[in-house]
This record gives sequence, structure tokens and C-alpha cells, in this order.
Amino acid sequence: IENLKDDIAMSTKVKALRIIAPIPGTDCVGIQIPRPHPVMVHLSDVLGSPDFAQSMQKSLTNLTLGKAIDGTNVIKSLEEMPHLLIAGATGSGKSVGVNDFILSLMYQNSPSELKFLMVDPKQVELEMYAGLPYLLAPIVTQSDKALKLLQRAVQEMEERYTKLSKNRVKKLSEYNTKFPDEQLYRIVFVIDELADLMMSGNKKEVETCI
Repeated sequence: IENLKDDIAMSTKVKALRIIAPIPGTDCVGIQIPRPHPVMVHLSDVLGSPDFAQSMQKSLTNLTLGKAIDGTNVIKSLEEMPHLLIAGATGSGKSVGVNDFILSLMYQNSPSELKFLMVDPKQVELEMYAGLPYLLAPIVTQSDKALKLLQRAVQEMEERYTKLSKNRVKKLSEYNTKFPDEQLYRIVFVIDELADLMMSGNKKEVETCI
């Protein structure tokens, strides 16, 4: 059936379709066909939904991924996927996705609860966030400075591991509950054009830090 994907797409007159063979847990085959008139999904629609409010009761690092084909909101916590790679062709919406995730995190956390470290080689994608209190350091645009920022982040991570170990807790949230006067903020590292950074002269060092 999967080999007939192009023939089915041609007969149904759609640009592309998705075949799920089989649908998990069933003996059926699913064929997803795009709407003839796509509907725009706005960030505010998901952030203002009861689903998102319910997700915030469990975690404050939820990312709004959009809507599924059945209209349900797709929300995932960054804690479940701490190393997140956004890939795609030019013009496919990678930057829109990154901005969506950044705004989702800002919506749920104050600057004292969450900080960003940002690397923006093109100097235009993340520039709009310059000067915000959410930034732990100025936005970096050079590969050598990006490496130093990565190394500093690794050092901070090791120091936090030591602090958590001494106090016999496993998670940052547990530490903050145990020591309300010594709150640790979350750190989210955002790198635009990761491929360029990986191809720089410091490739091995960058890869080790990541």
C-alpha cells in the first residue's frame, strides 16, 4: 500500500498524502489527505486553550506544536525532549517554530524562573529578543564566542549537578521546593543555524559541549 502512495495522491488530486500502515493497535491502514483549504493555527489559540492550562499544571516548559489533523492541540514538554533539533528545507518554517517555542516558554515563566542563552550567526533571526530580561547573556553571533558560551553552560551544568548531589535531590524543581530562598532558574540554550556552528573551526569542541 505504501508503494501506491503516488498513485493514490494522483487519483485524489492532492499534493501529498501520508499513509500509516497499519494504524498502531489496529489492523487498519490510515491515509491522511490534506485539507483543500488549510486553516491557519495561531499561537494564541493554543496558549489560551484549556488543554494548555491543564498542561501547565504538570510542567512549565510546554511547547505549542500546533494542532493535529483531528483539531486537537499538540503540546509537549521540553523536559521530555531536552535536546530538540528542528530541521527542514529553506522556507519550511523552522524559524517560526523556534520563535513559537521561545514565546511559549516566556508565557509560562517569569525572567527569574527561566533564562535563555542564544546563538544567532545570521544576526537577524533572534535579534528581536535582545535586551529582554530573559537573556542570561547577550545574543552571540560569532562561532568562537558561541563555543565559550557552550563551555560556560557545561560548567554551570556541572556545578548544578554537584549542588543537587550534595542536597540529595535529582531535579531542579525538587531543589527549588526544598530551598525556596535559593531558587535555581531553568536555562534554555537556543542555537540558530546549528550546522554552521558544527562546520566551524571548533567542530570537535562544539560537538563535545553539546
